[in-house]
Amino acid sequence: MISSVDTSVVVPVFKNAETVLELYRRVATVLQSLGGTWELIFVDDASPDGSLQHLRKLAQEDTRVVVLALAENVGQHRAVWLGLQRARGQMVAVMDADLQDPPEALPAVLRALQDAGAEKPTVVFAGRQGRYQSWPRMVTSRFFKHLLHLWLGLPADAGLFCVMNRKAVACLARWDVPRPYLQVMLACAGASFVSLPVTRPLRPAGVSSYSSWRRLVLALRALGLALRLKLHMPPRGRAPWPIRECIGGSSEHEKRSWEVFRDAS
Repeated sequence: MISSVDTSVVVPVFKNAETVLELYRRVATVLQSLGGTWELIFVDDASPDGSLQHLRKLAQEDTRVVVLALAENVGQHRAVWLGLQRARGQMVAVMDADLQDPPEALPAVLRALQDAGAEKPTVVFAGRQGRYQSWPRMVTSRFFKHLLHLWLGLPADAGLFCVMNRKAVACLARWDVPRPYLQVMLACAGASFVSLPVTRPLRPAGVSSYSSWRRLVLALRALGLALRLKLHMPPRGRAPWPIRECIGGSSEHEKRSWEVFRDAS
């Protein structure tokens, strides 16, 4: 059995070579100030830039850093789902690698989850506030999120940046699908939600990998997944696990335990 830690942070990485080192520094500073034990799990989604080289170096220098290197690109939500299966934290945070999710908001979001209790699957979202992208993107994003709010009860400002308890993580593990949408899955599993407003800054480097077309496809897939789950028709079978290697970790025992878990899944 893999020993637990107090907090896990799962970060999907794709074309984030310019920001991952600064993200690590800021996340580590925040978690260190909170005390307790923690781990930072980066999931390299077959990033074509130099992200993995930076992550390898971090894992060599800090045993609290774990890197899952994927052999093929599976998309942001699938990458996060795979990282969640490795997470050992009693509280598990998910955030982007582009620094638009400010690590300094973690203490407040973690505290809100602690205040909410652990009796049922619970998620605290860092609700997206501010003008953090172009107006056309803002309008389409808010329309889609409002639709999910009306249909599923998700907070209208919910993004990927959130903290969940172990019961919520277990809810996501029920559905091993090729194209997950985590917020939809949590809503259909009956999780309870809290939203804490957090100002989201502009992207400091690079551009989003989501074109308008990709955003539309993602929205349609999310709605289709929601419909299937609402009708109790989850996708059948298991999706491939394209994990090429697990780098880092606090001990060889944990890495061996991860390999056993992966093979059994």
